Amino acid sequence: MPATTKKDEYSEEEHLSLLPDESTASSDYEKQGINKNIPRPAGHILLKAAAILGVFIFASVVLILSVHVKPQTCAFQQFPEGAYSPAHGSVSYVTKRFNGSFPMTLTEYQGEPSPELDEKWEQLYAYAISQIPREEAMKLTDKTVPIPGDESNYIVGLEVFHQLHCLDSIRKSLRPDYYPSMPNFHTSHCVDIIRQALMCTVDISPIVWEWREKEQVSDGRLDAMHTCRNWDQILEWGKEHQIQTHFDIKTKAVDILAE
Repeated sequence: MPATTKKDEYSEEEHLSLLPDESTASSDYEKQGINKNIPRPAGHILLKAAAILGVFIFASVVLILSVHVKPQTCAFQQFPEGAYSPAHGSVSYVTKRFNGSFPMTLTEYQGEPSPELDEKWEQLYAYAISQIPREEAMKLTDKTVPIPGDESNYIVGLEVFHQLHCLDSIRKSLRPDYYPSMPNFHTSHCVDIIRQALMCTVDISPIVWEWREKEQVSDGRLDAMHTCRNWDQILEWGKEHQIQTHFDIKTKAVDILAE
């Protein structure tokens, strides 16, 4: 058995005794002629004040950053992971004033039925069927199918084009004297699709009222300013991704994503 050294005899109890307790500290102060109730040096007080000031400055910076970051966070939440769209990168925002669309301010999409008017409406959803590469199709929440004969590309359609097609169908149903009558179930489908779209996008642009001196009445302004997604850019996306191959709905294509 090795010899016990003085260092080995150093016990935990002796180590703890090196930490001054209240009585030891008081005795030491008295031996040194020091009054422990004397205020601490001014430098210590300044150090404490600086620490408090630093905490206050840090909290202020965090608050300012949170205010500036909030709009970006809200913008990100418009495209949650579960609602991925291949046209996400084409979305930008513009400020536009709506047209009241009353008889004195008709838009180009109003008026008596004519081939020219029909053409304008049909151009709104001319790119309703698109194709995207397999890499993009893999990101979709609801899976689609490949294009027969071109299995590296998959078929998709942006909902806005479907909604515009539905709105055009409703427009035509208002004039059965000019357009062939449409089945009631299709019109009902279109009305409810547009209802769902309006409740989904939830346009919160404020409509304001103004006093009309001539009529002596307050009336709502239907030409209010709106923040809109840039339609031209989405239309351009549709053009760029227009399907290049006939899509045969009766042919099943080999889908490696489904394997």
